[in-house]
Amino acid sequence: MNTPACNYEKYNTMACKYATVCSNKWLNNSLPLYCVTQRATFKLFEATAMSPRISLLKMLLKDRRGAVALETPFVLMFLFFSLLFPLADLAIAGFKFIFAYQAMRDLGQYVQYHTPPDVTNWSSWKSSLPSAINGYSISGVRVICGDTNQDCSSTNTASPKYYNYQTTVTVSPMVLGPVFCGGGKGSCSFTPSYSERFQ
Repeated sequence: MNTPACNYEKYNTMACKYATVCSNKWLNNSLPLYCVTQRATFKLFEATAMSPRISLLKMLLKDRRGAVALETPFVLMFLFFSLLFPLADLAIAGFKFIFAYQAMRDLGQYVQYHTPPDVTNWSSWKSSLPSAINGYSISGVRVICGDTNQDCSSTNTASPKYYNYQTTVTVSPMVLGPVFCGGGKGSCSFTPSYSERFQ
């Protein structure tokens, strides 16, 4: 089926070229896909751009096929700042606390096999402990006797006996700074502690 003759008064030369290029039967039979494309392009010109009653601006305003492409960056920004970045802050902080507690548990296993030889004088034993485990510094080491949270000494050797220490976890949230740190701080530190009975 050939494309009807082109109206040069209504359409410009480019549009008419698209309309008549496949009127030749040999070309139409040899390149059917090409000719279908040419006829479809002509129909597009006929419906929109080549009509003198429709300006290019009005045509673009009526064609809303690019609205999604324009809206997508704003939707992605909303998703990143309201969902993905907060989840990333929670995940990073969670992993840091997990690694910190694992480091303290590793030291706890070490201490179970290296208990203080004398609970009344454990300062030298304290100095022999590792100062850091897996990149987390250990501080505030105590040996506690009894249930009164008092350090062991020559006057306090009550049972049960515990050791206690702590480490520092620093977080730098991207968007949850006010939630984690308060006051809009960029980073803040926490000091989780660990305690376990050894005797």
